[in-house]
Amino acid sequence: MNENIESVLSLKVIGNQWFWGYEYSDFNEVEFTSYMINCSDLKIGDFRLREVDNKIHLPININCKLLCTSNDVIHSFAIPSIGIKIDCIPGRINQSFINVNRPSIYTGGCSEICGTEHSFMPIVIKICSNTMFANWIESFDSIVNDSKEILNKEVYIKKWWHFWFFGYQP
Repeated sequence: MNENIESVLSLKVIGNQWFWGYEYSDFNEVEFTSYMINCSDLKIGDFRLREVDNKIHLPININCKLLCTSNDVIHSFAIPSIGIKIDCIPGRINQSFINVNRPSIYTGGCSEICGTEHSFMPIVIKICSNTMFANWIESFDSIVNDSKEILNKEVYIKKWWHFWFFGYQP
């Protein structure tokens, strides 16, 4: 059964041995990889085996579509405190939706035994305000859509509905 949830933001998650890749498909060239930070590089207060070099950033109270796939073996994108667990299968795209209403930092990891370094694939999601998310997106060089417009749910959904109902009108 397909879910009909209006998503404002899409995040593609790509599992690799043994790191994660992320693509924000609503923005041009906003993609990065995320590796676990070695124990020797940790700072005071960091969590061992849970810290990554690049965190996922998502805005609060926004419907976000997660598209999950893999490049090599089966992985599982799991963040228990948000209630998400999606299998990442090579050659297949699985989807799920999240909407987090509490700003925080959420951690998870690969919950599929995908090889020798399976336990070294942490996931860190930072749920932040729309302004902080817009500033983080603007730190990337090129943006296709205006980040302030895509975060304004009503404007984005009205434009989508208008385009769907009336077609493209320049």
